Amino acid sequence: MRIFKNYFQQQVLQLIVALLCSHAISAKMMTQQPQGQLQPSYAKASDFAKASSYAEATKDRSSDKMEGRPKPIAANAEIKPVKMQQQAPGEIQQQKGADLVREKSLAHIQKVEEKRAGIDNRSLQEIQDLTGPDNYTQTEAYLQQSKLRELVTTEFKHDFEIVRHMGVISRVLAKEAELRKTHRVFYHGIINEWTVWQDTLTKLSNHFNASAKKSGEFIFLRTKGGGVDEPTKEFLISQLQANGLVDDNNETRGLLLSTNFSPFGNTGFEGESTWRFFIHAHSHTEPSKEMYEKIMDEFGLSYTYIKELMDLVPMLRSKHEALLQIFIPKTIVDDTAYLAWVTGVPAHDEIISWVRTNVKNKKYTSGGGKTGEMRALESLKKNFKKEQEKNKTFRDLLETIEKGDYSVNGYLNIYCNKPWELPDLNYSQARLILTNDMLLNPQSGIEMFRYNEIDHKLQEQYEERLDQIIKKIIAAKK
Repeated sequence: MRIFKNYFQQQVLQLIVALLCSHAISAKMMTQQPQGQLQPSYAKASDFAKASSYAEATKDRSSDKMEGRPKPIAANAEIKPVKMQQQAPGEIQQQKGADLVREKSLAHIQKVEEKRAGIDNRSLQEIQDLTGPDNYTQTEAYLQQSKLRELVTTEFKHDFEIVRHMGVISRVLAKEAELRKTHRVFYHGIINEWTVWQDTLTKLSNHFNASAKKSGEFIFLRTKGGGVDEPTKEFLISQLQANGLVDDNNETRGLLLSTNFSPFGNTGFEGESTWRFFIHAHSHTEPSKEMYEKIMDEFGLSYTYIKELMDLVPMLRSKHEALLQIFIPKTIVDDTAYLAWVTGVPAHDEIISWVRTNVKNKKYTSGGGKTGEMRALESLKKNFKKEQEKNKTFRDLLETIEKGDYSVNGYLNIYCNKPWELPDLNYSQARLILTNDMLLNPQSGIEMFRYNEIDHKLQEQYEERLDQIIKKIIAAKK
């Protein structure tokens, strides 16, 4: 317990230091990088290269100001001669050596500070194609924006305050730092009622497929064969050709996972905010008895103990929900994720602009449990399905998918190295495709972690009781 307490305190301290550093770094960067306005618009990954001269064109010229410089000596001031002390040749040599060491040390410190402050002279195209380590983890990058820190502070008060949930936040940030070199991370809020279903599937899968070596921590999100067999590009194109648009409220329901790049992503946008869902969930589908039966069917098991499993659910009900942290290797992330907008539509600038303009002009309004944006997209979906490539916007959407404009990895290269170049950073999000060979495969290199604030004693009782039921289920098959 003492070790855990010390570790927790250390993590909290690290976070506070990181936040303080980010404030100081941001202040320094304000004289070097412009701060974008928080506008909920998207820029595709391939468009960032066009802005490669942006930082150069907007360099601050504060070095020309007189602030901090010595005041000039008055014309009538008396200047007294300074008596210079003679130095022996050996002392002069030692002084030169000390000056050289000091100069090298200062140069090294400057490089370290520039790296920490994110001063990066690479072009956006170079960064977009980056394969090496990033300057920041994704949540560190998010917090580099002073306006986003202010937004998080303003938006999340009382029970939503970050400081009240440092136990979760410290573990989340530590895991980001641990896997930053090899993986991209995604966040999804989920109700605690899903925990029993997921744990049951995970434990039974681990037992009956013991030879399938896992690459790390993994949580099964769907039963076997319940996912998609196509990689991102093929999946999106087939959905567009069949249905007009991607729609995770209808045809792709249960096949896409809405995620943010930081726990605080989409702060201020209630329907898409991961942190808000974690603290206070909206209505959400709970696993049914039939879903537990599918688990048993997958392994040829009896339904006898399903009721006992479902009776565990009330043990996990708490004031707050669960936070799912999903790490996907950089080498495969674009095969199972893409930059997305409402209902899973690829983040196509023209489509987003068209929808917003028509909602703003009251052509589409909220009603019947649907937002104006959703109604506008329904109309566009019908047109696209009917007109297909005769429609210029639809044709452009297909072409941009083929070109890789919705690449998550390219976007996050800039996100994690020059976050100030992304004025829409808060509103960016991704859809994860529940692919059978990747997101539903424990051997894919994908790792998943779940965080909650359930009392640890209650959590231990739940895990002990679950293990007892799992053993009975397995024994019944024999």
